[in-house]
Amino acid sequence: MFKQIEKDESIGKTIKCFVPGWGSNRCSNSLIVFEDNTFLCISAERGYDGYDNLDFEDPFNFREFPMKKLELAGIMTQADFDAILESERKKEAERLEQTEKKMYEKLKKKYG
Repeated sequence: MFKQIEKDESIGKTIKCFVPGWGSNRCSNSLIVFEDNTFLCISAERGYDGYDNLDFEDPFNFREFPMKKLELAGIMTQADFDAILESERKKEAERLEQTEKKMYEKLKKKYG
């Protein structure tokens, strides 16, 4: 996977490609990918009274982009995506197991 950088670190870098995110009618995220395997995440939000907000500080969230576009840009592969999802599934299963054990012990103590 590539490395996300800050706005100031992007000065002077050569742009490899632009990756638009899913977006909505109020907000859209995009990536600017550079030749040195870094990228900048940009969030544009439609504001009120004609003032729009452009934010360069948003953390990268792969769920906000079409997987095919991330693959084509070289940001992450399907294997990276699958590994992240599997890790999240395992963490959630462990969390659920702990919650169920606590509940079982609590009910066991209460009802004998």
